Formats: sequence, C-alpha cells, structure tokens
Amino acid sequence: MPIRYSIYNIVKEASNADFDNEIYYAVYSTSGATATINGVSTTLPAGIIIRRSITSISATSDVYVIGDKDYSVDAPTTISKYPEPTPPEPIPDRDVDVQAFLDATGIADSDIITALETFVETLKTESLWDKMVGLYPLITDKTDTADIQGQFKYNLKDPQDTDAAYRLTFNGSLGLSNQGITSMGGGNWIDTHISSAGVFTDDRPTFGYSNITITDNRYGVIGSKIGASLSYNYIQFTWPFSAGYRIDMDSSPYTQFSVLSGWDGIGTHIFSRMTDNDVRIISSDGTKQTATIPIEGLADVEFTIGLKTGANEGINLNTISFVFFSNKLEDAEASTLQTAVGDLLSNLGR
Repeated sequence: MPIRYSIYNIVKEASNADFDNEIYYAVYSTSGATATINGVSTTLPAGIIIRRSITSISATSDVYVIGDKDYSVDAPTTISKYPEPTPPEPIPDRDVDVQAFLDATGIADSDIITALETFVETLKTESLWDKMVGLYPLITDKTDTADIQGQFKYNLKDPQDTDAAYRLTFNGSLGLSNQGITSMGGGNWIDTHISSAGVFTDDRPTFGYSNITITDNRYGVIGSKIGASLSYNYIQFTWPFSAGYRIDMDSSPYTQFSVLSGWDGIGTHIFSRMTDNDVRIISSDGTKQTATIPIEGLADVEFTIGLKTGANEGINLNTISFVFFSNKLEDAEASTLQTAVGDLLSNLGR
C-alpha cells in the first residue's frame, strides 16, 4: 500500500482531460512499473515516491497518484488538487440586488458594500424598492476618471450594461470623484435613457438628487432632451442670490419657488408629478411646496442629469452625490427616502 502524501487532497476527475499544470503531484509504484507522464515513458523507482509536474499520465496497474487518497492509474487519467491553496471564505449571504450591482461594477470596498446593503434593505423594508426606476448612488472604489465613469453608469435597480436598463451615458467633460459628480460645465450632460412617458405608473414620475456642496450661484441638475436635441424642460435650483427651485417647462415661462430662510441648500431634493396639474417639491429640510403646472401640452422627453445651456443658464459646479427616478412617491414616502439617502451618504463619508 502506498505511503500517504498529505500535501494535496487529490480528487480524481474525468479521464483524458488536462491536469493542473505548475503543480507537483506525488507518484508511487510498489514494483517499479512504467508510466507515460507528460507524453514521456518513465520507469518509476520501486517503492519510492517521486514528485512530478504532471499534465497527463497513463500507466499499467501498480502506479498511484498519492494524496489524502490514492488512485491507481491504469488508463489516461485526470487529477486535480483541492484545497490548494486554502479555499476562499464563503461569500456571506447578501441581497441579490446588491450582489448584482457589485458584480456589474466590480466594487469590492467593504465599507461601500455595507453602506449599500443598509440602503437597499431600508428601501425594501419601507416598500420603496419596487417603486424605483433609476437609482444612481454614484459610488466608486476607483481613482481614474474612466474607471469611475465605468462604475457610476450602473443603475442600482437594474445593473445591466444596456440603455434599456437605464444605464448612464456620459457626454462631454465631467468632473468625477469618490464624492460624486463634482463639476459639469455648460454643454456637458448625462443621458439616463428614462422617458417621461410610458415608464412611470400613470406617467407620474418622482425624481430627485442630493448635493453635498454649494460652490456656484446657479446650476441645472435634472434636464431633458427630445430625440437627439436637448430641450429646456428642466429643474434648476438657484443659489444664493435667488434661493429657490426653478422649473422651466418649455423654455419660458418658468415657475420659481422660494425657500424658507435658514435652509442651506445641501441635501436631498425631491420633485413629484402628483396630478395632471400639480407638482410637489420637498426641499432637503423637509419644506413642502406645490405648484400648478399642467401636464397638458408638454412634450415627452428623456431625462438627463445636467443640461445643455445657453448663455448664463444653469451650469452645475457643485458635487452631486445621488440621483434617482421613481414612480410617484407620497409625502411620507419621499421623506423616508430622504432619510435613507442621507444615511447612505453619511455611511459613505460624504
């Protein structure tokens, strides 16, 4: 009986396949039998274990490949090692939607993953997840701009690399970092591929964004386009000389909302089409306002982040750290989402 050789736990596999190369296996014969190893006829020394890097082996009886188990080789045979090296720790149970996003983006940073798991769990617990259409947490564990863009583009709700899954398409020169979108000058914008018609239940979208800095007087955040042409239907928050939200529906006229004093403009801002006539705005401080903006006569558009601007129009030079689009959210749901996004950004160190 051959001596046990316990470095490798040898497992016999199907015959006539390749061995793991670059691995040395223990081979043994009690009688000095001949084996063909790697295509070369080799007489094994009787009763002595030899170690060979084996890619193929065939032999008559009395030739053994040895490990925690030993196998007699009397035909072309494949073996493999296991475990060598030590098998990786099993991946902990993880939400399937979070795992799909991680698989798509390649994000491996444990702090980011924990923050993301908490956020998704909250949305599902609060019955908000199924209402989401596009979720863009703008998270990355990269430093190169191209690599960051490659991670930012994925929609957390459906992280497929397709326009139909509402991946982001970047146009122009944008500032990107691990904090989000840090700058977006006039003429630079991001296509979401999300239409204002036929996507949302009863064509009642809710959308919003989170900004963590204010460094410019005016900026446009959510824009739109019709076909290949960018339109002027957009939401613009202006600060500080004319603190408020501005909604342009057809270039002009626009509707502007004043904001209570004491609000610094940093946080998550949410806009909802509540009825055919009413638009609801919830400021980052929770202030709620409603405007009458009839939907009748408005063109169907495709939403963008940022917009092509004319002279002195909104140019985003502020850090945007989160963008979302969903079916209509009621006030309580919108407030819950604001809290969840705020927690996510805090957990990400933003």
